[in-house]
Amino acid sequence: MKNLLFCMIIITNWKYFLQAIVDSPGACHYASVWQRSSVRKAMISKEIKICSNYHLLGDGGYPLELFLMVPYQDNGFLTPMQSKYNAILSSTRVVEEQAFGV
Repeated sequence: MKNLLFCMIIITNWKYFLQAIVDSPGACHYASVWQRSSVRKAMISKEIKICSNYHLLGDGGYPLELFLMVPYQDNGFLTPMQSKYNAILSSTRVVEEQAFGV
């Protein structure tokens, strides 16, 4: 039996790795790991300050927060603008994939 670990990475749009969290069993949900994240706690407490026009980007597994943009849940009734937002947000994953060399 293989042991799997969950890995959450925070990278910049310049492909710099800011933080890697590799401490949870592979079956953990993104949201639960994010809730315990030291980065999230530091952002909430304002220990880490980011400009108001900068955000972290996450996929649908993460909760929406003031500093974390996630896609609209596609319930089959998205407006054209919501669909476009989701497409643009999804396209940012290219940076993540390039950082890993995928």
